[in-house]
Amino acid sequence: MAKPQKATAQFTTIEEAVVFAFDRIAAEQREDGSWAPRDGAGQAIEPATTETTGIVLLAFASAGQTHGQGKFRDHVQHGLDYLRNSGNVDNELAPQRLMLPAQGQTTRSQALATLAICRLYSMTRDSQWERAAQFAVNELCQPRHRPKVESKDTDVVCWQLLALVEAHMSNLTLTQEAVSDLQKWYAARIQTLPESSWQGNEFLGIRRFGLLLHERFHAPVKHFVQRSFDQQPVLEQFKTAAAFVEINYLEVGEPLQRLKTTVLSQFSREADLSVLALRVMILQSRLYKIPPSMKSPDDDFPLMSKHEDL
Repeated sequence: MAKPQKATAQFTTIEEAVVFAFDRIAAEQREDGSWAPRDGAGQAIEPATTETTGIVLLAFASAGQTHGQGKFRDHVQHGLDYLRNSGNVDNELAPQRLMLPAQGQTTRSQALATLAICRLYSMTRDSQWERAAQFAVNELCQPRHRPKVESKDTDVVCWQLLALVEAHMSNLTLTQEAVSDLQKWYAARIQTLPESSWQGNEFLGIRRFGLLLHERFHAPVKHFVQRSFDQQPVLEQFKTAAAFVEINYLEVGEPLQRLKTTVLSQFSREADLSVLALRVMILQSRLYKIPPSMKSPDDDFPLMSKHEDL
């Protein structure tokens, strides 16, 4: 019996894959500025369209493409306009809130759209987007979006976390209650998970919220960096890459490169737009430099102090 042929990679370099992805993404932007998942009928489906548009804008941002600079600045501007125009400003309760989208909003759609708007505002400091960014954050901080301690949906919490941290780094206003609820969710989770089973999500939350001292990273990180990435779903690969960037100072350069190699081999021309955008963000992940004298970086953006129970 003949052995099955092994699939060959469609791209040989990261640059080649990213150029293809951006050209295809730009070509598939809809007239209203959105990017929509394929549904066979060609109709935009909310809130999935808001989610896809947010992820695509984050991919552009990962390569330095904003509404102010870059080859795709018009596409980014049009996408941002879509997010704002698809939303609804609720003036009934203070503070004013931007619901994204106005119809069919979910916590996932709100978090992804908020993260995209805040990321591009943070990169450009464009005062025209400060109001929309703050209003979107105000909505994400509402009680209905906060994770319950017993919630198992780590994907949604990941986007919430990244959005609130981006807002914090952009000097936007967060409610203490929203941050506290996220911290409680992470604290409860890491107390019940064996160190050998921690995923990317756990490492993001730990450092962002200052839940553990640096010394207690070592055991779970040792298990984390040794696992295989081949069978991970693309969103888990994204969270893994984000965790490597977050951990940074614990010898994660080699596993991050190994992850990129895996993702490049899986890069497909026919992939769903969200998958394509997530893979672009993984390939664009970079570690930051740390002075040799430092064993670990200072926590320059913790949202809260160390959790009292840990």
